[in-house]
Amino acid sequence: MSDEIKISPPRVEQQPGAPETTSIEKKGEQSAERARIAVEQAKEAARHSPALKPRVQTKPAPPVQPKSELRLDIEDILEEDLQDIYFQMTPKQRLQFKTEGEKTAGAIEQLFKKAQVKIVEIISYIKHWLLLIPGVSKFFMEQEAKIKADKIYDLHTKEDI
Repeated sequence: MSDEIKISPPRVEQQPGAPETTSIEKKGEQSAERARIAVEQAKEAARHSPALKPRVQTKPAPPVQPKSELRLDIEDILEEDLQDIYFQMTPKQRLQFKTEGEKTAGAIEQLFKKAQVKIVEIISYIKHWLLLIPGVSKFFMEQEAKIKADKIYDLHTKEDI
């Protein structure tokens, strides 16, 4: 007699009328289950991926209103002699400086609509804007603000005539 022991797989009792399952069918079911799990994991990852998230709808930008002749003249005066300084700024600083400059020009234009324009108010707007220049000297800022304010004020007095 031989000492070999034969181990047979456990017998699973089949219900009457049920088809017999083979090992190939079991492997197919296992791979189908793995594929289903992989698909679910991929869907879950896609839900949390920023690149695949649906975009949030934003309101459309308001239409750009054309700038008045006065405002364009004010902006020209404000940007005078600042090109070198502007191009030494970082792109982020440039954007902030430009948008604040446009706001300043708009505020000064609104001042001109008042009955009485005070040059001190124009100077304060320009100073506030010039403070955005990194490392700006107080004396440079004061001098530039006064020069620009005088030119803008002259522009206003010419408009009134």
